[in-house]
Amino acid sequence: MISTDGANLNCKQVYHMCILDTKWDGGVKCEPLMRGVVKKCLEAADQANMTSIAIPAIGTGGLRYPIDITARIMYEEINKFSASKPKGSLTDIRVVVYGRNATVCKIFEDEMQKLTTSGAPKEDVVSSMNKTLRRHETRSALFSEFKKENEKQGQMMIGNICLQAYHGDITAETTDAIVNSTNRDLDLYRGSGIQAAILQAGGYSISDECRKYGKLPRGGIIMTSAGNLLCKNIIHVAFESSKFEKILFDVFSFAESKKLQRISMPLLGTGGLKMKPKDVIRKILDTIGSFAYKCKPQTLTQIRVVIFDSKDCSTLQEVMKEFQKKTMKETHGFLKWAYEKTRTTISQAVSLMAPSKTTADQLDTGRANFQSFLGRGFDKVTFTLYACSNQDIKYAVKSLQQFIDEEQNVQEIEKPFVKKLNDEDLARIREVAIQQEVECELQGESPSIPSKIILRGLGQDVLRALTEINKILDDVATKIHNEERQKLLAHNVSWMFYEDGTFEGYDERVSGIIEWPMKTENRLLNFK
Repeated sequence: MISTDGANLNCKQVYHMCILDTKWDGGVKCEPLMRGVVKKCLEAADQANMTSIAIPAIGTGGLRYPIDITARIMYEEINKFSASKPKGSLTDIRVVVYGRNATVCKIFEDEMQKLTTSGAPKEDVVSSMNKTLRRHETRSALFSEFKKENEKQGQMMIGNICLQAYHGDITAETTDAIVNSTNRDLDLYRGSGIQAAILQAGGYSISDECRKYGKLPRGGIIMTSAGNLLCKNIIHVAFESSKFEKILFDVFSFAESKKLQRISMPLLGTGGLKMKPKDVIRKILDTIGSFAYKCKPQTLTQIRVVIFDSKDCSTLQEVMKEFQKKTMKETHGFLKWAYEKTRTTISQAVSLMAPSKTTADQLDTGRANFQSFLGRGFDKVTFTLYACSNQDIKYAVKSLQQFIDEEQNVQEIEKPFVKKLNDEDLARIREVAIQQEVECELQGESPSIPSKIILRGLGQDVLRALTEINKILDDVATKIHNEERQKLLAHNVSWMFYEDGTFEGYDERVSGIIEWPMKTENRLLNFK
Protein backbone atom coordinates (compact mmCIF):
# COMPACT_ATOMS: atom_id res chain seq x y z
CA MET A 1 0.00 0.00 0.00
CA ILE A 2 1.18 3.51 -0.79
CA SER A 3 -0.27 6.84 0.28
CA THR A 4 -0.49 10.06 -1.74
CA ASP A 5 -2.12 13.39 -1.06
CA GLY A 6 -5.62 14.10 -2.31
CA ALA A 7 -4.51 16.45 -5.11
CA ASN A 8 -7.73 17.96 -6.55
CA LEU A 9 -9.99 15.64 -4.54
CA ASN A 10 -11.77 16.81 -1.41
CA CYS A 11 -9.85 14.37 0.79
CA LYS A 12 -6.44 14.72 2.46
CA GLN A 13 -4.96 11.37 1.47
CA VAL A 14 -5.53 8.53 -0.99
CA TYR A 15 -4.46 4.96 -0.15
CA HIS A 16 -3.53 2.89 -3.21
CA MET A 17 -3.64 -0.91 -2.87
CA CYS A 18 -3.34 -3.73 -5.40
CA ILE A 19 -5.83 -6.61 -5.24
CA LEU A 20 -4.74 -9.62 -7.25
CA ASP A 21 -6.83 -10.33 -10.34
CA THR A 22 -8.17 -13.54 -8.81
CA LYS A 23 -11.65 -14.86 -9.26
CA TRP A 24 -13.67 -15.63 -6.17
CA ASP A 25 -12.44 -18.96 -4.78
CA GLY A 26 -15.05 -19.48 -2.12
CA GLY A 27 -13.09 -17.34 0.29
CA VAL A 28 -10.01 -19.54 0.65
CA LYS A 29 -7.54 -16.87 -0.50
CA CYS A 30 -9.77 -13.95 -1.42
CA GLU A 31 -11.38 -13.49 1.99
CA PRO A 32 -8.09 -13.09 3.93
CA LEU A 33 -6.92 -10.75 1.18
CA MET A 34 -10.02 -8.57 1.49
CA ARG A 35 -9.80 -8.48 5.27
CA GLY A 36 -6.16 -7.45 5.04
CA VAL A 37 -6.97 -4.61 2.66
CA VAL A 38 -9.66 -3.14 4.93
CA LYS A 39 -7.49 -3.56 8.02
CA LYS A 40 -4.47 -1.85 6.45
CA CYS A 41 -6.57 1.10 5.29
CA LEU A 42 -8.04 1.63 8.74
CA GLU A 43 -4.68 1.27 10.50
CA ALA A 44 -3.02 3.72 8.10
CA ALA A 45 -5.75 6.30 8.65
CA ASP A 46 -5.53 5.88 12.43
CA GLN A 47 -1.73 6.23 12.43
CA ALA A 48 -2.10 9.42 10.38
CA ASN A 49 -4.59 10.75 13.00
CA MET A 50 -7.37 10.94 10.45
CA THR A 51 -10.89 11.30 11.81
CA SER A 52 -12.73 9.81 8.82
CA ILE A 53 -12.19 7.41 5.94
CA ALA A 54 -14.28 6.26 2.94
CA ILE A 55 -13.76 2.74 1.54
CA PRO A 56 -15.40 1.51 -1.68
CA ALA A 57 -17.21 -1.82 -2.01
CA ILE A 58 -13.97 -3.71 -2.68
CA GLY A 59 -14.03 -6.48 -5.27
CA THR A 60 -17.65 -6.06 -6.34
CA GLY A 61 -16.72 -4.53 -9.71
CA GLY A 62 -14.51 -6.29 -12.20
CA LEU A 63 -13.53 -9.08 -9.79
CA ARG A 64 -17.23 -9.91 -9.27
CA TYR A 65 -16.88 -10.90 -5.61
CA PRO A 66 -20.17 -11.92 -3.93
CA ILE A 67 -21.75 -8.68 -2.75
CA ASP A 68 -23.28 -10.01 0.48
CA ILE A 69 -20.03 -11.70 1.54
CA THR A 70 -18.03 -8.58 0.67
CA ALA A 71 -20.36 -6.44 2.76
CA ARG A 72 -20.18 -8.83 5.72
CA ILE A 73 -16.38 -9.02 5.59
CA MET A 74 -15.97 -5.25 5.40
CA TYR A 75 -18.35 -4.57 8.28
CA GLU A 76 -16.78 -7.29 10.42
CA GLU A 77 -13.29 -5.85 9.91
CA ILE A 78 -14.55 -2.37 10.71
CA ASN A 79 -16.12 -3.73 13.90
CA LYS A 80 -12.93 -5.50 14.94
CA PHE A 81 -10.84 -2.41 14.31
CA SER A 82 -13.21 -0.14 16.24
CA ALA A 83 -13.25 -2.56 19.19
CA SER A 84 -9.43 -2.72 19.27
CA LYS A 85 -9.10 1.07 18.98
CA PRO A 86 -11.79 2.49 21.30
CA LYS A 87 -9.81 5.71 21.67
CA GLY A 88 -8.50 5.92 18.13
CA SER A 89 -8.76 9.02 15.99
CA LEU A 90 -11.24 7.52 13.50
CA THR A 91 -14.83 8.43 14.35
CA ASP A 92 -16.43 8.26 10.88
CA ILE A 93 -15.88 5.15 8.76
CA ARG A 94 -17.89 5.08 5.54
CA VAL A 95 -18.48 2.23 3.11
CA VAL A 96 -19.20 3.82 -0.28
CA VAL A 97 -21.39 1.90 -2.72
CA TYR A 98 -21.79 3.00 -6.34
CA GLY A 99 -24.97 5.07 -6.20
CA ARG A 100 -26.51 3.91 -9.50
CA ASN A 101 -26.52 0.25 -8.54
CA ALA A 102 -29.59 -0.04 -6.33
CA THR A 103 -29.14 -3.81 -5.92
CA VAL A 104 -25.67 -3.47 -4.42
CA CYS A 105 -26.85 -0.69 -2.10
CA LYS A 106 -29.76 -2.81 -0.88
CA ILE A 107 -27.52 -5.82 -0.17
CA PHE A 108 -25.04 -3.70 1.80
CA GLU A 109 -27.88 -2.18 3.81
CA ASP A 110 -29.29 -5.64 4.56
CA GLU A 111 -25.94 -6.97 5.74
CA MET A 112 -25.46 -3.93 7.96
CA GLN A 113 -28.92 -4.45 9.44
CA LYS A 114 -28.09 -8.09 10.20
CA LEU A 115 -24.97 -7.10 12.10
CA THR A 116 -26.72 -4.44 14.15
CA THR A 117 -29.63 -6.65 15.18
CA SER A 118 -28.18 -10.16 15.50
CA GLY A 119 -25.80 -12.03 17.76
CA ALA A 120 -24.98 -11.91 21.45
CA PRO A 121 -24.39 -8.55 23.10
CA LYS A 122 -20.65 -8.72 22.67
CA GLU A 123 -18.79 -5.60 23.75
CA ASP A 124 -16.66 -5.35 20.60
CA VAL A 125 -19.64 -5.47 18.22
CA VAL A 126 -21.70 -3.04 20.26
CA SER A 127 -19.01 -0.41 20.72
CA SER A 128 -18.06 -0.52 17.05
CA MET A 129 -21.70 -0.34 15.93
CA ASN A 130 -22.08 2.80 18.00
CA LYS A 131 -19.01 4.27 16.39
CA THR A 132 -19.30 3.28 12.75
CA LEU A 133 -23.01 2.98 12.08
CA ARG A 134 -24.37 5.89 14.11
CA ARG A 135 -25.44 7.84 11.03
CA HIS A 136 -27.76 4.99 10.02
CA GLU A 137 -29.85 5.08 13.21
CA THR A 138 -33.58 5.60 12.91
CA ARG A 139 -34.32 9.26 13.50
CA SER A 140 -37.93 8.91 14.51
CA ALA A 141 -37.52 6.36 17.31
CA LEU A 142 -35.32 6.92 20.33
CA PHE A 143 -35.56 3.26 21.36
CA SER A 144 -34.59 0.62 18.80
CA GLU A 145 -36.07 -2.84 18.47
CA PHE A 146 -35.29 -5.11 21.41
CA LYS A 147 -33.05 -8.01 20.44
CA LYS A 148 -33.45 -11.07 22.66
CA GLU A 149 -30.44 -13.38 22.57
CA ASN A 150 -31.81 -15.93 25.03
CA GLU A 151 -33.93 -16.08 28.18
CA LYS A 152 -31.27 -14.29 30.22
CA GLN A 153 -29.81 -11.63 27.94
CA GLY A 154 -30.79 -9.04 25.38
CA GLN A 155 -29.97 -5.56 24.13
CA MET A 156 -31.38 -2.45 22.47
CA MET A 157 -30.14 0.92 21.26
CA ILE A 158 -31.36 4.06 23.04
CA GLY A 159 -30.16 7.00 21.02
CA ASN A 160 -26.38 6.63 20.81
CA ILE A 161 -26.27 4.28 23.79
CA CYS A 162 -26.41 0.51 23.66
CA LEU A 163 -28.23 -0.94 26.66
CA GLN A 164 -27.30 -4.53 27.44
CA ALA A 165 -29.10 -6.57 30.08
CA TYR A 166 -28.14 -10.05 31.20
CA HIS A 167 -27.89 -12.40 34.15
CA GLY A 168 -24.42 -12.35 35.70
CA ASP A 169 -22.03 -11.20 38.41
CA ILE A 170 -21.33 -7.46 38.72
CA THR A 171 -17.92 -8.18 40.30
CA ALA A 172 -16.81 -9.98 37.13
CA GLU A 173 -17.44 -7.00 34.82
CA THR A 174 -14.54 -5.66 32.73
CA THR A 175 -16.06 -2.29 31.80
CA ASP A 176 -14.60 1.14 32.60
CA ALA A 177 -16.62 1.35 35.82
CA ILE A 178 -19.31 -0.39 37.84
CA VAL A 179 -21.91 1.50 39.89
CA ASN A 180 -22.11 0.79 43.62
CA SER A 181 -25.13 1.92 45.63
CA THR A 182 -23.78 2.88 49.05
CA ASN A 183 -24.61 5.02 52.10
CA ARG A 184 -23.76 8.70 52.55
CA ASP A 185 -21.06 7.81 55.12
CA LEU A 186 -19.27 5.78 52.42
CA ASP A 187 -18.99 2.97 54.95
CA LEU A 188 -18.76 -0.12 52.75
CA TYR A 189 -18.66 -2.40 55.78
CA ARG A 190 -22.28 -1.48 56.56
CA GLY A 191 -23.45 -2.68 53.19
CA SER A 192 -24.85 -6.08 52.35
CA GLY A 193 -25.66 -7.95 49.18
CA ILE A 194 -23.93 -6.52 46.13
CA GLN A 195 -21.91 -3.93 48.08
CA ALA A 196 -20.57 -6.66 50.37
CA ALA A 197 -19.70 -8.75 47.30
CA ILE A 198 -17.82 -5.82 45.75
CA LEU A 199 -15.83 -5.28 48.97
CA GLN A 200 -15.04 -8.96 49.32
CA ALA A 201 -13.94 -9.42 45.71
CA GLY A 202 -12.23 -6.05 45.31
CA GLY A 203 -10.40 -5.89 48.62
CA TYR A 204 -10.32 -3.44 51.49
CA SER A 205 -8.28 -0.84 49.59
CA ILE A 206 -11.59 0.30 48.06
CA SER A 207 -13.01 1.09 51.51
CA ASP A 208 -9.79 2.86 52.54
CA GLU A 209 -10.00 5.07 49.46
CA CYS A 210 -13.65 5.89 50.21
CA ARG A 211 -12.73 7.12 53.70
CA LYS A 212 -10.64 9.91 52.22
CA TYR A 213 -13.81 11.56 50.88
CA GLY A 214 -15.56 11.83 54.25
CA LYS A 215 -19.33 11.99 53.92
CA LEU A 216 -21.25 12.19 50.67
CA PRO A 217 -23.63 15.13 50.28
CA ARG A 218 -27.13 14.39 49.05
CA GLY A 219 -26.85 13.19 45.49
CA GLY A 220 -23.05 13.14 45.73
CA ILE A 221 -21.00 10.89 43.45
CA ILE A 222 -17.37 9.79 43.75
CA MET A 223 -15.18 7.41 41.78
CA THR A 224 -12.45 5.19 43.22
CA SER A 225 -10.11 2.58 41.85
CA ALA A 226 -11.45 -0.97 41.62
CA GLY A 227 -8.96 -2.81 43.81
CA ASN A 228 -8.73 -6.44 42.71
CA LEU A 229 -11.81 -6.29 40.45
CA LEU A 230 -11.53 -6.65 36.67
CA CYS A 231 -13.21 -3.30 35.98
CA LYS A 232 -11.17 -0.09 36.00
CA ASN A 233 -13.14 2.04 38.47
CA ILE A 234 -16.09 2.04 40.87
CA ILE A 235 -18.68 4.83 40.93
CA HIS A 236 -20.12 5.19 44.45
CA VAL A 237 -23.45 6.94 44.93
CA ALA A 238 -26.10 7.08 47.67
CA PHE A 239 -29.49 6.53 46.03
CA GLU A 240 -32.78 7.76 47.45
CA SER A 241 -36.12 6.40 46.26
CA SER A 242 -37.62 9.91 45.91
CA LYS A 243 -34.67 11.09 43.77
CA PHE A 244 -33.80 7.84 42.03
CA GLU A 245 -34.09 9.07 38.42
CA LYS A 246 -32.36 12.36 39.11
CA ILE A 247 -29.41 10.64 40.82
CA LEU A 248 -29.18 8.02 38.06
CA PHE A 249 -29.17 10.79 35.44
CA ASP A 250 -26.30 12.41 37.36
CA VAL A 251 -24.41 9.09 37.37
CA PHE A 252 -24.59 8.96 33.57
CA SER A 253 -23.51 12.62 33.33
CA PHE A 254 -20.64 11.91 35.72
CA ALA A 255 -19.49 8.95 33.59
CA GLU A 256 -19.63 11.10 30.46
CA SER A 257 -17.61 13.86 32.15
CA LYS A 258 -14.96 11.28 33.12
CA LYS A 259 -14.87 10.09 29.49
CA LEU A 260 -15.95 6.56 30.42
CA GLN A 261 -17.11 4.53 27.44
CA ARG A 262 -18.73 1.52 29.13
CA ILE A 263 -20.28 1.22 32.58
CA SER A 264 -22.08 -1.63 34.35
CA MET A 265 -24.62 -1.49 37.14
CA PRO A 266 -26.77 -3.93 39.07
CA LEU A 267 -30.54 -3.62 39.31
CA LEU A 268 -30.22 -0.60 41.59
CA GLY A 269 -32.81 0.17 44.23
CA THR A 270 -34.18 -3.36 44.59
CA GLY A 271 -32.11 -4.05 47.71
CA GLY A 272 -32.07 -1.58 50.60
CA LEU A 273 -34.59 0.78 48.97
CA LYS A 274 -36.96 -2.17 48.39
CA MET A 275 -38.14 -0.84 45.04
CA LYS A 276 -40.00 -3.22 42.73
CA PRO A 277 -37.83 -4.60 39.87
CA LYS A 278 -40.35 -3.61 37.19
CA ASP A 279 -40.51 -0.02 38.49
CA VAL A 280 -36.72 0.20 38.62
CA ILE A 281 -36.35 -1.11 35.08
CA ARG A 282 -38.83 1.47 33.77
CA LYS A 283 -36.98 4.24 35.60
CA ILE A 284 -33.65 3.05 34.18
CA LEU A 285 -34.99 3.03 30.61
CA ASP A 286 -36.66 6.41 31.10
CA THR A 287 -33.48 7.93 32.48
CA ILE A 288 -31.22 6.52 29.78
CA GLY A 289 -33.67 7.88 27.21
CA SER A 290 -33.66 11.30 28.85
CA PHE A 291 -29.87 11.31 29.06
CA ALA A 292 -29.39 10.18 25.45
CA TYR A 293 -31.96 12.71 24.18
CA LYS A 294 -30.81 15.71 26.19
CA CYS A 295 -27.04 15.22 26.46
CA LYS A 296 -26.29 13.33 23.23
CA PRO A 297 -23.25 11.66 24.84
CA GLN A 298 -20.10 11.33 22.76
CA THR A 299 -18.11 9.07 25.11
CA LEU A 300 -20.55 6.94 27.09
CA THR A 301 -21.93 4.53 24.50
CA GLN A 302 -22.63 1.35 26.45
CA ILE A 303 -24.56 0.70 29.68
CA ARG A 304 -24.80 -2.85 30.99
CA VAL A 305 -27.45 -3.88 33.54
CA VAL A 306 -26.23 -6.99 35.34
CA ILE A 307 -29.04 -8.96 36.98
CA PHE A 308 -28.15 -11.11 39.97
CA ASP A 309 -31.53 -12.80 40.44
CA SER A 310 -32.36 -14.79 37.30
CA LYS A 311 -36.11 -14.47 37.91
CA ASP A 312 -35.85 -10.72 37.16
CA CYS A 313 -34.54 -11.40 33.64
CA SER A 314 -37.98 -12.04 32.17
CA THR A 315 -39.34 -8.88 33.83
CA LEU A 316 -36.54 -6.79 32.36
CA GLN A 317 -37.02 -8.18 28.87
CA GLU A 318 -40.76 -7.62 29.11
CA VAL A 319 -40.28 -3.93 29.94
CA MET A 320 -37.62 -3.47 27.27
CA LYS A 321 -40.08 -4.82 24.70
CA GLU A 322 -42.63 -2.23 25.86
CA PHE A 323 -40.15 0.55 25.11
CA GLN A 324 -38.95 -0.64 21.69
CA LYS A 325 -39.57 1.70 18.75
CA LYS A 326 -40.82 4.45 21.07
CA THR A 327 -40.04 8.08 20.45
CA MET A 328 -39.13 10.56 23.17
CA LYS A 329 -42.69 11.85 23.35
CA GLU A 330 -44.03 8.35 24.03
CA THR A 331 -41.86 7.84 27.12
CA HIS A 332 -41.62 9.46 30.50
CA GLY A 333 -38.44 11.06 29.23
CA PHE A 334 -36.86 14.41 29.83
CA LEU A 335 -39.44 16.65 28.17
CA LYS A 336 -42.31 15.06 30.03
CA TRP A 337 -40.22 14.96 33.18
CA ALA A 338 -39.41 18.67 32.94
CA TYR A 339 -43.07 19.56 32.44
CA GLU A 340 -44.34 17.37 35.27
CA LYS A 341 -41.63 18.38 37.73
CA THR A 342 -41.98 22.06 36.97
CA ARG A 343 -45.76 21.84 37.33
CA THR A 344 -45.46 19.85 40.56
CA THR A 345 -42.86 22.21 41.99
CA ILE A 346 -44.97 25.25 41.20
CA SER A 347 -48.04 23.57 42.68
CA GLN A 348 -46.08 22.73 45.78
CA ALA A 349 -44.77 26.30 46.04
CA VAL A 350 -48.35 27.52 45.87
CA SER A 351 -49.34 25.13 48.64
CA LEU A 352 -46.42 26.41 50.69
CA MET A 353 -48.04 29.86 50.57
CA ALA A 354 -50.64 28.54 53.00
CA PRO A 355 -48.62 26.93 55.80
CA SER A 356 -51.66 26.00 57.79
CA LYS A 357 -52.92 23.80 54.94
CA THR A 358 -49.63 22.05 54.20
CA THR A 359 -49.18 18.60 55.71
CA ALA A 360 -45.82 17.01 56.56
CA ASP A 361 -46.16 14.58 53.65
CA GLN A 362 -46.81 17.44 51.23
CA LEU A 363 -43.76 19.25 52.55
CA ASP A 364 -41.57 16.17 52.09
CA THR A 365 -42.94 15.71 48.55
CA GLY A 366 -42.23 19.34 47.75
CA ARG A 367 -38.69 19.01 49.08
CA ALA A 368 -37.98 15.90 46.98
CA ASN A 369 -39.46 17.48 43.82
CA PHE A 370 -37.58 20.71 44.37
CA GLN A 371 -34.25 18.93 44.84
CA SER A 372 -34.90 16.83 41.76
CA PHE A 373 -35.72 19.97 39.77
CA LEU A 374 -32.54 21.77 40.84
CA GLY A 375 -30.36 18.72 40.26
CA ARG A 376 -30.97 18.43 36.52
CA GLY A 377 -28.04 20.63 35.63
CA PHE A 378 -29.66 24.05 35.17
CA ASP A 379 -27.07 26.81 35.58
CA LYS A 380 -29.63 29.25 36.99
CA VAL A 381 -33.19 28.98 38.26
CA THR A 382 -35.32 32.06 38.93
CA PHE A 383 -38.39 31.79 41.16
CA THR A 384 -41.11 34.40 41.02
CA LEU A 385 -43.52 34.00 43.93
CA TYR A 386 -47.08 35.34 44.08
CA ALA A 387 -49.30 35.18 47.16
CA CYS A 388 -52.18 36.86 48.89
CA SER A 389 -50.11 38.15 51.81
CA ASN A 390 -46.56 38.99 52.83
CA GLN A 391 -46.74 36.26 55.45
CA ASP A 392 -47.27 33.61 52.78
CA ILE A 393 -44.41 35.04 50.69
CA LYS A 394 -42.03 34.95 53.68
CA TYR A 395 -43.01 31.37 54.43
CA ALA A 396 -42.41 30.28 50.82
CA VAL A 397 -39.02 32.06 50.69
CA LYS A 398 -38.00 30.40 53.97
CA SER A 399 -39.00 26.97 52.65
CA LEU A 400 -37.16 27.44 49.36
CA GLN A 401 -34.06 28.64 51.18
CA GLN A 402 -34.21 25.57 53.39
CA PHE A 403 -34.31 23.32 50.34
CA ILE A 404 -31.33 25.13 48.80
CA ASP A 405 -29.31 24.92 52.04
CA GLU A 406 -29.77 21.15 52.05
CA GLU A 407 -27.87 20.97 48.76
CA GLN A 408 -24.84 22.68 50.32
CA ASN A 409 -21.86 20.71 51.64
CA VAL A 410 -19.01 21.52 54.03
CA GLN A 411 -15.82 19.47 54.24
CA GLU A 412 -12.96 20.03 56.68
CA ILE A 413 -9.41 18.87 55.99
CA GLU A 414 -7.29 18.68 59.12
CA LYS A 415 -4.09 16.73 58.54
CA PRO A 416 -0.58 17.11 60.01
CA PHE A 417 0.86 18.07 56.64
CA VAL A 418 -1.51 21.04 56.24
CA LYS A 419 0.86 23.07 58.43
CA LYS A 420 3.75 22.18 56.13
CA LEU A 421 2.19 23.73 53.03
CA ASN A 422 4.33 26.40 51.39
CA ASP A 423 3.13 29.42 49.42
CA GLU A 424 3.21 27.47 46.15
CA ASP A 425 1.08 24.67 47.62
CA LEU A 426 -1.43 27.15 49.04
CA ALA A 427 -1.66 28.87 45.67
CA ARG A 428 -2.45 25.51 44.02
CA ILE A 429 -5.20 24.86 46.57
CA ARG A 430 -6.75 28.27 46.01
CA GLU A 431 -6.65 27.67 42.26
CA VAL A 432 -8.50 24.36 42.72
CA ALA A 433 -11.18 26.14 44.78
CA ILE A 434 -11.64 28.78 42.07
CA GLN A 435 -11.87 26.16 39.30
CA GLN A 436 -14.45 24.09 41.21
CA GLU A 437 -16.37 27.20 42.31
CA VAL A 438 -16.20 26.50 46.04
CA GLU A 439 -15.32 28.68 49.01
CA CYS A 440 -11.97 27.79 50.59
CA GLU A 441 -11.17 29.00 54.11
CA LEU A 442 -7.73 28.50 55.70
CA GLN A 443 -7.81 28.41 59.49
CA GLY A 444 -4.77 28.47 61.78
CA GLU A 445 -2.21 30.75 63.38
CA SER A 446 -2.18 32.85 60.21
CA PRO A 447 -3.38 32.56 56.60
CA SER A 448 0.17 31.58 55.61
CA ILE A 449 0.39 28.81 58.28
CA PRO A 450 -2.99 27.04 58.24
CA SER A 451 -3.84 23.97 60.32
CA LYS A 452 -7.24 23.33 58.74
CA ILE A 453 -8.82 23.74 55.28
CA ILE A 454 -12.60 24.24 55.07
CA LEU A 455 -14.47 23.84 51.77
CA ARG A 456 -18.02 25.08 51.25
CA GLY A 457 -20.27 24.85 48.19
CA LEU A 458 -22.56 22.55 46.24
CA GLY A 459 -22.07 18.88 47.03
CA GLN A 460 -20.48 17.74 43.80
CA ASP A 461 -18.26 20.82 43.51
CA VAL A 462 -16.94 20.29 47.04
CA LEU A 463 -16.22 16.61 46.37
CA ARG A 464 -14.25 17.41 43.22
CA ALA A 465 -12.26 20.07 45.05
CA LEU A 466 -11.65 17.69 47.97
CA THR A 467 -10.26 15.05 45.60
CA GLU A 468 -7.80 17.49 43.99
CA ILE A 469 -6.69 18.99 47.31
CA ASN A 470 -6.09 15.54 48.81
CA LYS A 471 -3.79 14.81 45.86
CA ILE A 472 -1.83 17.98 46.64
CA LEU A 473 -1.55 16.98 50.32
CA ASP A 474 -0.40 13.49 49.35
CA ASP A 475 2.34 15.02 47.17
CA VAL A 476 3.44 17.24 50.07
CA ALA A 477 3.47 14.27 52.47
CA THR A 478 5.62 12.24 50.07
CA LYS A 479 8.02 15.12 49.58
CA ILE A 480 8.42 15.75 53.32
CA HIS A 481 8.86 12.04 54.02
CA ASN A 482 11.62 11.79 51.40
CA GLU A 483 13.40 14.85 52.78
CA GLU A 484 13.32 13.50 56.34
CA ARG A 485 14.61 10.13 55.15
CA GLN A 486 17.44 11.78 53.25
CA LYS A 487 18.45 13.88 56.27
CA LEU A 488 18.52 10.79 58.47
CA LEU A 489 20.70 8.90 56.03
CA ALA A 490 23.04 11.86 55.54
CA HIS A 491 23.46 12.06 59.33
CA ASN A 492 25.20 8.69 59.30
CA VAL A 493 26.97 8.76 55.92
CA SER A 494 28.59 11.59 53.98
CA TRP A 495 29.30 11.18 50.29
CA MET A 496 32.16 13.07 48.65
CA PHE A 497 33.43 13.73 45.14
CA TYR A 498 37.03 14.07 43.94
CA GLU A 499 37.99 17.18 41.98
CA ASP A 500 41.32 18.89 41.33
CA GLY A 501 43.18 16.60 43.70
CA THR A 502 40.89 17.11 46.70
CA PHE A 503 37.71 15.55 48.12
CA GLU A 504 34.66 17.74 48.50
CA GLY A 505 31.57 16.70 50.43
CA TYR A 506 28.02 16.77 49.04
CA ASP A 507 25.40 18.60 51.06
CA GLU A 508 23.00 16.59 53.26
CA ARG A 509 20.23 16.46 50.68
CA VAL A 510 22.41 15.03 47.90
CA SER A 511 24.19 12.63 50.29
CA GLY A 512 20.82 11.31 51.38
CA ILE A 513 19.70 10.84 47.75
CA ILE A 514 22.89 8.91 46.92
CA GLU A 515 22.81 6.77 50.06
CA TRP A 516 19.19 5.61 49.72
CA PRO A 517 19.80 3.15 46.82
CA MET A 518 22.57 1.57 48.91
CA LYS A 519 19.86 0.50 51.38
CA THR A 520 17.82 -1.18 48.68
CA GLU A 521 18.43 -3.94 46.14
CA ASN A 522 18.54 -1.41 43.31
CA ARG A 523 21.94 0.32 43.55
CA LEU A 524 21.61 2.26 40.31
CA LEU A 525 20.85 5.97 40.69
CA ASN A 526 20.25 8.50 37.93
CA PHE A 527 19.72 12.16 38.78
CA LYS A 528 20.65 15.57 37.44
